[in-house]
Amino acid sequence: AIHPLDGTVYIFAQGAAGGTPTLCQSSGAYTAFSGSTTFSVVSMAGLPTESGQAYSAFGIGPDGRLFLGRTTGTAPGNKYVAYSDDNGTTWTGVDTGVTGVAGDNIAAVGSGGTYDVYFGTAVSNASGTSGTWSQMPTVGSPMQPHANDGATMVDPNNSTVVYLTTDVAFGMTPDQGQNLVDLNDGIVAVQVNDFDMDSGKTYGWLASKAGIFHVRDYNTPSVVWSHSFPMGDGAPYHAIALDPSDATGQTAWAGNNRVYHTTDAGATWTRPFAIEDNGYQGGQFDFYSYVDALAVHPADPNVVFVGVHSPSSGVRGGLFYTEDGGATWTQVSTTIGAMTYNAEVTDLLLVPGTGSDATVYVGSEYVSDGTTSAYGVKVVDYVAGTGTTFTNDMNGTGGLITNFGAADLAWNAVDGAVWACGQNSSGEPRVYRLASGSTTWELMPTAGLPTSPGCTAITIGEETDGDKIPFIAIGEQIYYNPSNGAGDDETTGSWVADPVLAYPVGTAINVLFWDELLVGTDAGFYGHSGTVSLPVELVAFDATPDGDAAVLTWRTASETNNAGFEVQHYRDGAWQARAFVEGHGTSAAPQAYTHRLDGLEPGTHRFRLKQIDFDGTFSLSPEVEVTVAVPGAYALGAAYPNPFNPQTTFRLTVARTQQVTVSVYDVLGRRVALLYRGQLTGGDTHTFHFDATGLPGGLYLIDVTGEVFHATRPVMLVQ
Repeated sequence: AIHPLDGTVYIFAQGAAGGTPTLCQSSGAYTAFSGSTTFSVVSMAGLPTESGQAYSAFGIGPDGRLFLGRTTGTAPGNKYVAYSDDNGTTWTGVDTGVTGVAGDNIAAVGSGGTYDVYFGTAVSNASGTSGTWSQMPTVGSPMQPHANDGATMVDPNNSTVVYLTTDVAFGMTPDQGQNLVDLNDGIVAVQVNDFDMDSGKTYGWLASKAGIFHVRDYNTPSVVWSHSFPMGDGAPYHAIALDPSDATGQTAWAGNNRVYHTTDAGATWTRPFAIEDNGYQGGQFDFYSYVDALAVHPADPNVVFVGVHSPSSGVRGGLFYTEDGGATWTQVSTTIGAMTYNAEVTDLLLVPGTGSDATVYVGSEYVSDGTTSAYGVKVVDYVAGTGTTFTNDMNGTGGLITNFGAADLAWNAVDGAVWACGQNSSGEPRVYRLASGSTTWELMPTAGLPTSPGCTAITIGEETDGDKIPFIAIGEQIYYNPSNGAGDDETTGSWVADPVLAYPVGTAINVLFWDELLVGTDAGFYGHSGTVSLPVELVAFDATPDGDAAVLTWRTASETNNAGFEVQHYRDGAWQARAFVEGHGTSAAPQAYTHRLDGLEPGTHRFRLKQIDFDGTFSLSPEVEVTVAVPGAYALGAAYPNPFNPQTTFRLTVARTQQVTVSVYDVLGRRVALLYRGQLTGGDTHTFHFDATGLPGGLYLIDVTGEVFHATRPVMLVQ
């Protein structure tokens, strides 16, 4: 910041919680900066500090008053301001009385005397002194638009106008904080977190940072949206669930730090549950805990499950349910024998049973901090009037699945399979499927997926032939796994990244819902019309060895606009194009392809196909492997490049494990380099590099000596 009276520059650096920040001032005005300009530290000796709180905002008033800002008290606490009129020698602390986190900066506007000070959602019209702070807007309705605690900026051409962030995106106050005006024409960022819709696709509910939205007449030309903040609560909403038994679509449950219930499309709300009740449920939760999932029983609307998640350290989530429409609540016991488990709930999937009974699948974030842990998908069996039974273990085909955090769950109503997506502890995307009637989760293939980030959302959609297939979100890209003619719930093959389903870089995709494809992101709510039409239905892909060659064969059930296949070979840590095989364009008949790759070195080789559409759209096949045997005791490949300068590379494979020495000699028989001496594993291909930097040009011999063989290869160094 620049001092308005003397032009000196101040640089602010946040300090540790409970300590003082660092504030430096230049030795001269910014207009006279030179190589001799220095900075000195401003005194903080009298600055009021508080355990656990750090000053995070700074600003200067038009009279030169220095302002620092933080929060005070137990979360959520109030905004706290300290100011100094003598350049840091003494400080005066002020509890603004305005609840919320600290803003990003402090902005002041006016001239001399009394002026306005802005700090997040707080404003003082009397130079920031005690007793003069209020929450914006000070006169108008605080709910739409709803200001949040981001940056505030004064218009340089009109000091009565101050710009600020809102839950929708961007707003302003034209009258010193009395009213707020929406400035989001074409720039809407409601941060959609959850969505639910009736089976007839007529009514829907949406939970966002900007409140709750209700839509009716969705499949008509006259769609109607309405908006509300339940009981004036402006905290971000993370969960929404409609009541499937209400054919009018007016009944829903919404969750942020509390649970709200409406039966009249959001005109009025009640609050049957809150995390902070009973001392944060006996201290299990804290201010940062929130309701991340809701589930309503379709046959008994009085049965509702609530999942709690907390970003705080440790495992501080939980699961509650009501059997009387929210009048009373019971926490699901997670104690099994002598062990008590828990879950950082990310999603709930309620599968109805007989009558009011149900099985509830509970997605949990992965947590492992050395003291507490949570992971995977838990199962709660609910029996009406009797209670619940909790199962912690997530059984996989290879044993217990513990290295997995579930972000989202989906159910295929056709075959009853449950799907879960998320990531492992390394941040790699993972998708699991639990077949109907099974107790064993199956890990889905990862071919076609990136190695990071993790998967954030999943839904079950359709292809044009009606087959049910999974759609998942990873980063800003949506992937789907085609059925390849195999029917519903494909469990093999490669994921497809359709460019049509790619969002701008940096977009966070929070929820997927199938009515065609609906996508909720941190920047709004979007729809993709039409089902997925696949350019090629690949039904088989195999590789077989033939001497030093690999013979690749593949078949398609049908093709649409198929330009062809790029044959890719994995070598030297990357996929390399080896050939292109033309496709059959558009064909409803099965097609068969064969391609031979000769001259392969001994060892294991990986191949895949890149199917390319005429418009450039492509998808990747699953990978296949083939092992080329060592023809004799050894196989020494040709060096490349040759001639070379100054480096060349060659590969060696031995039939059996043995001691091997790899050297390089000049034409006089002098060894100029020892590349390797030790044991080589039989059947593996080993790569060697010869760097001839500093050697004269000419002929050299690569010499390889094993226990049962000796071989040489000439290489030419050119200068």
